[in-house]
Amino acid sequence: MLKEILSKDPSLFIEDAKNYFMNYQTKLITGTIFYSMYEYENLMQIYRTNKNQYSNLLEGFVSLWANSLIDVEEWHNYYEPSYEFANDVIKNFFLRDINEYTYHTGTTDSLSNYIDQSVQRRLDRVSRNRKKYPLIQYDQVYPSSIPGIYVNRIMVDERNYTFGIGSGVIQAEELWSYNYWAGYKQILLETEDEYMFFIESI
Repeated sequence: MLKEILSKDPSLFIEDAKNYFMNYQTKLITGTIFYSMYEYENLMQIYRTNKNQYSNLLEGFVSLWANSLIDVEEWHNYYEPSYEFANDVIKNFFLRDINEYTYHTGTTDSLSNYIDQSVQRRLDRVSRNRKKYPLIQYDQVYPSSIPGIYVNRIMVDERNYTFGIGSGVIQAEELWSYNYWAGYKQILLETEDEYMFFIESI
């Protein structure tokens, strides 16, 4: 479990985290952003990647976390695969984030179902919005002010979008939750083949 790694003294994993951050762009990661422009359910991100690219769980998680950070901060043109850049990011963002993790318990079924239901709600929101404001061309690139589903930053037609966690969930961790108002979660899933990082934003 990731908690067992990140709950230790950061000096035990921080150098590895820096190296993983520097190299995250060498990994094949699919990032999906649901931008619904709907109150309390505006932004949700899912990052998934094949496990065979990674030496361990920490490397997989840092790579997914890095992808999320770059999207949220809109650093797509500023990322540098240098030690200095990685050092600043890990110290100022990664350690801050993991310090806020609460590691609530949950079963693999309950957390998998939560993700499935959250995806369906966002898909419904985007579909309803699209009926009101139809698009002629799906040529938007994230970040964009137009609600939609963006896969690797490119908007896709929500009518053709499908999502599935797949079989063989090995473990699921609720890393963080904010239980006020609509409630928000961050969840890490490990299946037989993949790592998946699910993030809902306040």
